[in-house]
Amino acid sequence: MALEDDVTARLPAQVILEATNPRDATATSNNSTKLTNAVADIQEWFETYAQQEYDSTVTMHQMICVQGVRDLLNEYGSGDRVGSAEFWEKFRAKCVDYSERSIARGRIEPTGSSQTVHSTSDATTIRPEFDDEQFSDRALFEPRGPRQKQD
Repeated sequence: MALEDDVTARLPAQVILEATNPRDATATSNNSTKLTNAVADIQEWFETYAQQEYDSTVTMHQMICVQGVRDLLNEYGSGDRVGSAEFWEKFRAKCVDYSERSIARGRIEPTGSSQTVHSTSDATTIRPEFDDEQFSDRALFEPRGPRQKQD
């Protein structure tokens, strides 16, 4: 699903109609040019600011971008065709904040074809096989509590 589909699915039709036709009270259909331009702007800037590709299956992407499209359409209605600096600063702050909170999602995942092979060890052996027996009578750490005599 594309961002434009998400906008039409999440926002009421009357809100989109009023936002895309702010000066035409008799409008009966959306101004698809304004809607398409707002969607393209928001998606491009989301991907720039959040440093993640827009994914309509991620709810936070939808929430940030759909709200951004709605706010940008309202900016268009006030006569500003590209959005005010204040609008873009708020949108950038939302995207950067989301990016910082979800940085693990954007990390590079290691890949490889090797299989993890567990070693077979004798459960009765406490010492690793490479440990030298000549130090077995020496304790590296003093036990807590009273010292016991060794035979």
